Amino acid sequence: MNKILIIDDDSMMLSALTTLLENDNCAIITSTGGKEGVQLYLRHRPGTVLLDVRLPAENGIEVLKEIRKINANAKVIIITGFPSPEVRKEAMENGAFYFYEKSRDVGELQKAVQNALAANPR
Repeated sequence: MNKILIIDDDSMMLSALTTLLENDNCAIITSTGGKEGVQLYLRHRPGTVLLDVRLPAENGIEVLKEIRKINANAKVIIITGFPSPEVRKEAMENGAFYFYEKSRDVGELQKAVQNALAANPR
């Protein structure tokens, strides 16, 4: 079974993303913080990670770097409600699989998740 880790400090967003993705026959693991998210990544080794850029104690780009140190092939989809060209560039330069703006169509995110899962099947 595919595993997806979602790291976002917004509990409503975690719930919405879980509902959106659980129909894809995936085990969903959630975290509200970056350090906990990295620990969950180590424990569960999910095929795909959805990672918010703005977390309370950590910067999502730093969490991305930590996950990519653990697994250089990790499929990490950056999600943000505050997109900027600089953040997008930094995320992609640090190995993000995809950059999703929360205001966009959720179908776009579902497609990105499907592509990530297909690229790194579990």
